[in-house]
Amino acid sequence: MKHVRLILLSFGLLSGLLANLRAGSLDTWTIQNSGTTNDLFGIAYANNRYVVAGTNGTILLSTDGATWSNQTSGTTNDLNAVTFGAGIFVAVGGNGTILTSLDGAAWTSQASGFPSAFHAIIYANGQFLTVGPPRQTWSHGLRAPRELLRPCMLWPTGTTHF
Repeated sequence: MKHVRLILLSFGLLSGLLANLRAGSLDTWTIQNSGTTNDLFGIAYANNRYVVAGTNGTILLSTDGATWSNQTSGTTNDLNAVTFGAGIFVAVGGNGTILTSLDGAAWTSQASGFPSAFHAIIYANGQFLTVGPPRQTWSHGLRAPRELLRPCMLWPTGTTHF
């Protein structure tokens, strides 16, 4: 009987400790001044850097999430999303804009051949995936940090065109 009580007591203490270790509440947010009047649409974090993308080619960089510096993107197209994978940041946006950066500060334009806007981008399973209208998904398997993005269009029927 003593063993059962000890196990129950231990379980009770462990449950109490675990309850106190759970993640904090997301109810409280603090407004940070970004230093721009442009709308911001996407954010990524990697290598101790936050990168934000927005209208008119806006790219912001921060190491603490509170102090932001404007970066030169080389485009005035809206940037709708940004992600990180395979050692690079990738931002996408209007008129088929694709930008890449190794550090979030220096950006290089990549040719996409896509005339419309990319709306979102992720890196998963060794490839970047981005979406744009009408019902199109573009993918690129990046194997080296400096390899250029060469999109392939996946049509709704599942036929792949390079």
